[in-house]
Amino acid sequence: MVIGALLAVAILAGAGVGYLAGSQLTITRTSTETTWLTSTEVALQSSASNSSWKFVVSINATTVEIGQPLLLWANLTNTSPSNRTIRPYVEPFVNPSISASNGTRVWAWDPPEVTWPNTNVTGGQSLSERIDIPTTNLRDGIYTIDVAPLSSEFSDNFNLTMRFSVGTTTTQSVASTATVQAGQVLYASSVSPDGLQLQVALNSSTMVPQGEVTVHIELLNTLSRNVSLGVVTNDNISAWDGADFFCGENPSYSLVGFGVFSGHFTAENISKAESPLQLAAPLEAPCPYRLPLNDTTFLPNSDKTISFSYYGQTQEPSLPVTAEVNATTSYCTSSPSATETMISCPTTSGLLGYWSPGAVNGGDFALTSKGFNYFPPGEYTIVATDDWNQNVYATFDVL
Repeated sequence: MVIGALLAVAILAGAGVGYLAGSQLTITRTSTETTWLTSTEVALQSSASNSSWKFVVSINATTVEIGQPLLLWANLTNTSPSNRTIRPYVEPFVNPSISASNGTRVWAWDPPEVTWPNTNVTGGQSLSERIDIPTTNLRDGIYTIDVAPLSSEFSDNFNLTMRFSVGTTTTQSVASTATVQAGQVLYASSVSPDGLQLQVALNSSTMVPQGEVTVHIELLNTLSRNVSLGVVTNDNISAWDGADFFCGENPSYSLVGFGVFSGHFTAENISKAESPLQLAAPLEAPCPYRLPLNDTTFLPNSDKTISFSYYGQTQEPSLPVTAEVNATTSYCTSSPSATETMISCPTTSGLLGYWSPGAVNGGDFALTSKGFNYFPPGEYTIVATDDWNQNVYATFDVL
């Protein structure tokens, strides 16, 4: 029996819930998360999982104009190799609702429903729903979407919450403010609908040639509760990691990243910037492969997370990841012996220069190398970003 027929039965019944006693439905849909939507359509994603199921909810925007529909996708995947039974199974399997910032529910989908008492989902297959959420009757402000599988088969862990804002413009704010705190210059984004704030701290806004400026970048959960989110790769971080870290191994697993540019740049002119400066010594060496993160949970009032990766359909063990990086300059020294040459590649405590591409001769990666440049006088811009498209522009001057 096809799903379209189920919905037709529910509408003809004219009731909120139809119950087909003694029936069983086997789901053999071929659509999966990877074919249901593309990464460019996803602005925000949240997920929950256990040993058998993965529930993923995505929306196409974190800020919409009044009257512009918000698109929501929900996918429930049987990640086990065998059939799994849902008791009972409600079709549609989700019923998202929206609440205002004061907790008042302002919208719920509430479609006609059919309940099957005993439903099988084949291994590796997904249930999917796409819902157009109207915003015509909403006012400017921040709203919360609550969505969960309707079956009692799933625990409260599968209740997902996402935030979005409604306003007169869909342009996401990337402006940052600069303040001086405890001798540091602190740049910070606005707080995102999910409660995250991207921060960049410099120990000074100026330095002398061959001096050093320390830069600390972190993504902070400003809320007093856990925030669980799906991780959508930021292409800028992926491109910039190779300039900032050996083998591109970002210690935050690319939850946050940055590029350092020569000149003064903002959101309005960053598209005109050349490639970011090469901060890591361009040493060619074998690099290990590391799985990217797929899901993360920020702990309350913290930049610390519990994060997950997937290898195919298999969830790897959780690992603690801190959403922070330091912007540094790295170099390498060698210690030859009778049998081998040991190479050590430390980092400085801050930024003091960069490497000229292709200018290293004879494998010399020391700070005295002709390929290394201390920052010449001028203005420089640090562009920090995260996997949820927040951006902060911080500047320093070399006198």
